[in-house]
Amino acid sequence: MPDVHFKCPHCSGDIVTDVPDVRSERRPHRRFRLICYVLAAAMVCLGLWGLERHVRAARLLRTLRDVEPVFQRQAKSLNRDAECARAALQRSQDRLNILTNRLAEIAAENAELNRNLDASRKDRVRESLPPLAAGTPKQTIHSAPSKTVSSCREDPWPAEPSVKLAVAHWHWSIDDEWIIVDGEVRNITRGNLRSVLAVASCYTANGSFVTSDSSLIDFNPVLPGQISPFQIYIVRNPLIAFVGIQFQELLGGTIPTSGNIKPTQPVSIRPAMDSPGTGMKPFQPKHFRRWRH
Repeated sequence: MPDVHFKCPHCSGDIVTDVPDVRSERRPHRRFRLICYVLAAAMVCLGLWGLERHVRAARLLRTLRDVEPVFQRQAKSLNRDAECARAALQRSQDRLNILTNRLAEIAAENAELNRNLDASRKDRVRESLPPLAAGTPKQTIHSAPSKTVSSCREDPWPAEPSVKLAVAHWHWSIDDEWIIVDGEVRNITRGNLRSVLAVASCYTANGSFVTSDSSLIDFNPVLPGQISPFQIYIVRNPLIAFVGIQFQELLGGTIPTSGNIKPTQPVSIRPAMDSPGTGMKPFQPKHFRRWRH
C-alpha cells in the first residue's frame, strides 16, 4: 500500500500513514461493471435479433400454410387438363385410324371398279367385232390400261409447256410527255411465276431501235391461269413510231410468250401540254413504277 501524507493541524507537520487509497481500489470495480454493461447490451441485441428471426420464420410458415391449398388446387386442375388432353389425343388417333382404314377400303373398291370396267369394256369390244370366218386365225384383243376417275379427266395444262405466258391484249398511247403501255398477260403454266418483268422496246418508222423501259407486272407471283395487268411509262420521244413488248425474268432470260407482241402503232396521241404560252405542267403518272435494267 502506498503511504498517505497528511498535514497536522497543530504543528503543520507531515503525518505519514499507511491508510489505503480508496480511489485506487474503486477503479477495478468500475472496469468490471463496464464489461458487464457491454455484455448485457450484447445479450440484449442477440435476443432482439433472434426474436426478429423467429417472427420472420413464423410469418413464412403462416404464408406457406395459406398458399399450400392454392398450389394443390392448381395441381389438380393441371392434372385434369392433362387427362383431357390425353383423352382428346386418343380420340384423334382413333379417328385417324378409322379414316386410314376407310381410305384403304375406298382404294380397294376403286381397284375393283377399274377391273370390272376393263372387263366390261373388253366384252363390249368383243361384241362389236364381226364373227370370224372359218380358217381365220383368232386375234387377241388387248384392253387399254386402266385409269382412275381422276386421271380420266383431261388435263387442261400441258405437261411441259414451251410457252409460259399468253398476252390477252395490250396497246400503247402517247399522253403529254409520256408513252404509256397497258395490257394484260396470263400464266399458262402449272406453277407460279415470280418477278415477271414487262419490257417495252421503242423503234423509229424505219425500224431503228430508240430506247426501252421495263416494269414489274402487278401480280407477284402470278398463279396458274391468273391474268395480271401491267403498265409501263416511257419518256416521250418524237422519233418513236412503233413499240413492241416482251417478258423477262427479273434475274433471268426471256420468257416464251404467245400472242401479238410485235411492234405496233399507238392507239391515241395527245399533244404535249408544256408548249409556250399554255401555262400547263407536263403529265406526271399518279402511280409511277419504273424499273431500269
